[in-house]
Amino acid sequence: MTEGVLVALINAAALIWVGVMQYRQRATKTTRAKAQAMEAGMRAILKSELLAIHRVYVQAPSPPPIPVEVMDQADQIYRAYHALGGNGTGTHLYEEIMRAHLGRGEGGGDD
Repeated sequence: MTEGVLVALINAAALIWVGVMQYRQRATKTTRAKAQAMEAGMRAILKSELLAIHRVYVQAPSPPPIPVEVMDQADQIYRAYHALGGNGTGTHLYEEIMRAHLGRGEGGGDD
């Protein structure tokens, strides 16, 4: 009879362990999914910021010279965007912003 109690305790411990492991696995999966959603959302926000800069300083009919602060901001935004796995359209926007700055950099008149 003592042997039966021991087997029951071992089985109970095993079931508890399996339950805890399943709970941890679900929690990890949920946390990972939330982190991926946060990264995707942050990439979208950063890309939106690049697009706003692009509209003003590249797409406008007579775009103004790009201030140094805006260039720094575009660079910081792009670095964060790229570090989060963003590429493609955001990279294209960033490159066009940089080219526009270089194309108008000389002769800005404020030096």
